[in-house]
Amino acid sequence: FMVYDENEDLGDHRSAMIRFASELILGRRIQVHRGSARSWLHVSDAVRAIEAAAQIREYAVINIGHPDVVPIEVLADRILATKAFLAGAGFDLRSVLGNALQCDQVLRA
Repeated sequence: FMVYDENEDLGDHRSAMIRFASELILGRRIQVHRGSARSWLHVSDAVRAIEAAAQIREYAVINIGHPDVVPIEVLADRILATKAFLAGAGFDLRSVLGNALQCDQVLRA
């Protein structure tokens, strides 16, 4: 599974979710690796799970992954549909992403 949060850096080597969203908003084509699938876990949920696991006194196998595994093609379709919906509702997605890109570039400098 993949761990994510809403403040992730943008870039080519990020999770599919982040790459697809940023590339589609910028009007670029996305590369979909067919046949792969992922589930996602928010970083705050991962931290809570690790903290809870540290309190267990005896050995146990703990699975903190999300059971809903999503094929990458389905993820791409969902993000594309969300982009179309938000654009149709009048959201200026490029300006939102542009602010994130500017922050990311400043942090990398």
